[in-house]
Amino acid sequence: MFKDSLIAKQFSCGATKTAYVCCFRLAPYFKANFIKCLDNVEQYTVLFDETLNKATELKQMDILVRFWHNDQVAFRYLTSAFIGHAKADDILSAFYQCVEKLTFSKILQISMGGPSVSWTFFENLQADLKKEYSHEALSIGSCGLHILHNSFKYGESSTGWNITEILTSLC
Repeated sequence: MFKDSLIAKQFSCGATKTAYVCCFRLAPYFKANFIKCLDNVEQYTVLFDETLNKATELKQMDILVRFWHNDQVAFRYLTSAFIGHAKADDILSAFYQCVEKLTFSKILQISMGGPSVSWTFFENLQADLKKEYSHEALSIGSCGLHILHNSFKYGESSTGWNITEILTSLC
């Protein structure tokens, strides 16, 4: 790639070194830029999902943020936490650690899976937001995307316009 560079010719990077550079050099840089970007955003939705990580055999909670940026919806991965089998308080504690750099008063909505543990988590989070920030997140169901998708789907079917076929043909 850089045929005229002696430094580039002598550079080598195996799997371990690449993983180190990505995890401990690139990731913190991009995460800091992401947090700085969120400072300039009015509100955002925080999404999380828990799933079993087969490699660690622990429950993994992935945190993502959806927000309006440069005249479009942006969707970014923030971080993950490994929590094992967890109750609502454990999930809330891990959630707070993951989002500690975010501005809590900017949280518009929490999007999550629907198990009862998640609802207890949500109720506890709402109580904390109200107590600390005089603010609550919108409660439009466990996963805002499903609610909005189904609303659009039923609205579309009531018009008889066959929008789905039109949109699918554009792909």
